[in-house]
Amino acid sequence: MLKKIALIALLISVTACSQTRHYVNGHSVEGAREVKDDTDYFISGLAQKKKIDAQQICGGPDKVIATETFRSPVNIVLSLLTFGIYTPQEQTVYCKR
Repeated sequence: MLKKIALIALLISVTACSQTRHYVNGHSVEGAREVKDDTDYFISGLAQKKKIDAQQICGGPDKVIATETFRSPVNIVLSLLTFGIYTPQEQTVYCKR
């Protein structure tokens, strides 16, 4: 019985994704140029920071549409397998064409 509960909890945590999108200029990312970056954090990102300059990536502040941070099921599995020591996530900047 305990194994079934543990398996169900693992399946639920693997299927749960985390996504945060912040709109800067506009309300839609349809047709936007996407610049993706994978970020590696250790110990759940404790005392770590990684800054991505969206203005520099897009070529100016008026060309930034949105930024997004995403933890996929693969990222969550890697985090679970390493007990939170390695916690990757994906970051995307959306730029006007």
